[in-house]
Amino acid sequence: MSKWIKNTDTIDHTWSGKLLTPSEYYEIQSFESVAWAENDQLITDISNGLAIVAKDDSGTKDITKISEALKHLRDEVPTKVTVNAISAADGKRARLKGTHTGTITAGQTLSMDYKMEQLQWLGSNVPSIFNGVQYYAKNAAIGDSMQFQVVDVDAIVYPADTILEQFGDTFYAAPDTLEDIILYESAIVPNMYIRIIYTSTGTTDVEFMSNIFRHIKA
Repeated sequence: MSKWIKNTDTIDHTWSGKLLTPSEYYEIQSFESVAWAENDQLITDISNGLAIVAKDDSGTKDITKISEALKHLRDEVPTKVTVNAISAADGKRARLKGTHTGTITAGQTLSMDYKMEQLQWLGSNVPSIFNGVQYYAKNAAIGDSMQFQVVDVDAIVYPADTILEQFGDTFYAAPDTLEDIILYESAIVPNMYIRIIYTSTGTTDVEFMSNIFRHIKA
């Protein structure tokens, strides 16, 4: 799939180490495709109209719709997270935790988002994996429930707040118990969010803690 970037600004820009003058096109080579697709500054400039993705340098195949441009740049990002059976460790990997807390008012629902930013290991792009959530719900009541979603909050690829996947639909919380759930390997599209929606059914506010498990591997 041929991928070109055009500088549509009135000044020079440098993306992934390549300087482009105003109106200049550059064809992304296959070996550098991942680096360009994950270049945060380029993504920002495309969104702001300072750069454009094209299928060639003729000026007739510029992709003006941002969502379609990003799909082309990223080789058609899937609309759903791909779930794979867990496998034995292969090569080097680093395991990380992301944590956040929230207080759910008794009888109310609270939505909590955690951004899954793209990670790199030794400066190289490698698969970024999500494989579980750990939570603790202090003062939870029998009947309290949770939902877990993957959401494009920032309109990186799809319209803002598009739900790409939902899992753990109406998953009932275990009161005052540190519990691990959803333990499988799934590829995570960079800059998507894991959203936890907690619904309280009791009469006491719930203190909620969660750890988002993720790791990268080579």
